[in-house]
Amino acid sequence: EVQIRPDAFMSAWTLVQLEPGMQAGGSAPSRTWIGTAARLEGDTAYRIRARARNAVGWSVECSPEEVHRTSTRPKAPQRVACLGRHPRRARLLFVVEDPEGAPVHTYNIEVGGVLGYRPYTQCEFSAEDPQRGPDGRFPRARRQVICTLNGLEPESEYAARVRCQNDVGASEEASESVRVLTSVRPPAPGLPHALVGPETLEVFWDLEDPLGAPIERCTLEYCRSSLFASRERVAAEPVALVRKQDDDEHNATIIAAAVQVAEATAVVSTTRRWRALLSGLDRETAYQLRTNASNSVATSSSFSPVLTVKTCDRPPAPHHIKCESRRPASVVLEVQVAEILGTFPVDRLVVERSTSLLWQELQDVKVKRLDTPAADSSCWEIFIEFGVTPGVLHELRVWAHNQFGRSSQPSAVCQCRTSDRPPPPTAPTCFARWPHALCLEWATPDPEGAPVWRFDVQCRQDVAFSTWKPVVAADTTRSSQRTPGQPGAACVWVAMLEQ
Repeated sequence: EVQIRPDAFMSAWTLVQLEPGMQAGGSAPSRTWIGTAARLEGDTAYRIRARARNAVGWSVECSPEEVHRTSTRPKAPQRVACLGRHPRRARLLFVVEDPEGAPVHTYNIEVGGVLGYRPYTQCEFSAEDPQRGPDGRFPRARRQVICTLNGLEPESEYAARVRCQNDVGASEEASESVRVLTSVRPPAPGLPHALVGPETLEVFWDLEDPLGAPIERCTLEYCRSSLFASRERVAAEPVALVRKQDDDEHNATIIAAAVQVAEATAVVSTTRRWRALLSGLDRETAYQLRTNASNSVATSSSFSPVLTVKTCDRPPAPHHIKCESRRPASVVLEVQVAEILGTFPVDRLVVERSTSLLWQELQDVKVKRLDTPAADSSCWEIFIEFGVTPGVLHELRVWAHNQFGRSSQPSAVCQCRTSDRPPPPTAPTCFARWPHALCLEWATPDPEGAPVWRFDVQCRQDVAFSTWKPVVAADTTRSSQRTPGQPGAACVWVAMLEQ
């Protein structure tokens, strides 16, 4: 017989009904007896002892007492994580540990916050069924459960925790609270950018899809940039996937829980590029553009910043015009022209010269476009040939042309002067003399673009009524010395006069 009693003070022993089992092998015959103690309290410790009887009588002493415990309540669920966002539902993933002999069969979700938690009943569970062991009993095991919370409000934040229950009772403690966020409306789009045509505007902008509620529709509103102009709307379409990135917060939670999550339940953040085409617009007209977006939750709370853009226009007036170099009969100008991205580039420059009554276009002008790193402006070099008259002041201005037309304004007037005649030399000085020759030196600056290359030397006797006569200089050379006090302004020349 087997006797059992609760492991408590002054508890009474009761008998357990036994059934003979199979006989074990060996030289000495022995049998295994199996008994079932029914109507015991769950999660309670019991003391058990046994004694045997044969034809002679009962054994003198009972077996040593052993303490065993019935199946316990389940522990609080572990590794609770939110799998993703949706407008009106959320999915929770957690792990439960089945006590031996009493698997978990009920899950209770509680939703609340600082003021307390309340049971939430609009739930759907997907869990693995507990498996029996070879002996027909339920072993201790860990299982993964996915719970779907339905009926949530969009753009809301909840705190959720889980309790589980088996045949013994509910878990004494709840799981750790997890933050649950439902999907939100799209954010306000950023400032769009446009490609400009003569009568069209092709508008692009990038927008990130809210988690669990991708953008379903984008709208472009446009109107003339004038007072009381009516607005019109055009639907946009997605044209490219800019970026697709896993939600870092979600991944960190899943990795910390060490749970494998199916790819279908992963949360991703996607940025897409949207495009809208406006056609049939007026030329050289400014328009104001703004965009918004909608998903299954709502429309974005605000529009994008307003973009003011003009249909294909003439180029702006050239600027930063300057005279780069000059020669006796020509000058070289350098001018910059701003380039409007998306419109026709500047392809030609026209130079005009001021006359007594009007501006005259110059024909024999050589224009060369220079390589510049800036994408919003271009630099041009203009070579202008005037003729053989040196030292003349010219007033010049430049117009820019593209395929649409000429700039509405010319550049600022640039005054350029061709190279001047050389100024008078300084008084010559004699630094060496011979019976029939003199060595002289003098200084004179070189005009820009026309350096001094020849001198005419005249001399006369230092007596009354003598006349100047040209003298042949046997050697006229440019010295490397400079005039004192004027570095780089004048060169010293040396000449030797004979006879």
